[in-house]
Amino acid sequence: MGVNAELQTEKVIGQNLASSVENISNSLIKIESLLAKLEPAQDVITLNQGIYGLFVVLVGALSAYFFNYLHWKMESKKNKLSVLSDALSSLIDELESVSVHYWLMPYQSDSQPEAHALEIKIKANRQLASKYIRLITSRLSDKDDGLTKKELEDFDQEMFEIITGDGFESQSREVSKPKAAEISKRCVSIKAAIVML
Repeated sequence: MGVNAELQTEKVIGQNLASSVENISNSLIKIESLLAKLEPAQDVITLNQGIYGLFVVLVGALSAYFFNYLHWKMESKKNKLSVLSDALSSLIDELESVSVHYWLMPYQSDSQPEAHALEIKIKANRQLASKYIRLITSRLSDKDDGLTKKELEDFDQEMFEIITGDGFESQSREVSKPKAAEISKRCVSIKAAIVML
């Protein structure tokens, strides 16, 4: 009985061991099956997906190009306006200096050549300032810069009347400190407006 019992025990242990190995094997197969389901699927890219991806990339590239182009155009416009504004401001400085000097200088025969030179310079500077003002106002929008646009246009007309009025280019012209002060005041005022462009 001892041998039979041992054989019987070994047989039961063997069966239990075989059953355990089978259970472990089945469990591994199930785990492998589950892991296979969890792995990302390796789909082949279809033609539609490829075209859509290419379309998205193309739209992104075109959007970036047009944004950069518009940004460049705006910067170019600002730079042109800035250059014109600086030139106009310098021209107004010169126009103010020459006009104030002209209206503070008495008209005498010995100063006649200087007076004529100043008159020519005043007319040339005023005409050039008028052209710069037209160029600048054509680049300004009424919505954003309406006040400055109107100030520039008014300045052009007023300066013509102030500088060339009351005996300009006449031998009977008299010194006019109020006129010189008004010219200087208007020029300073418009230069402050130009800075805001």
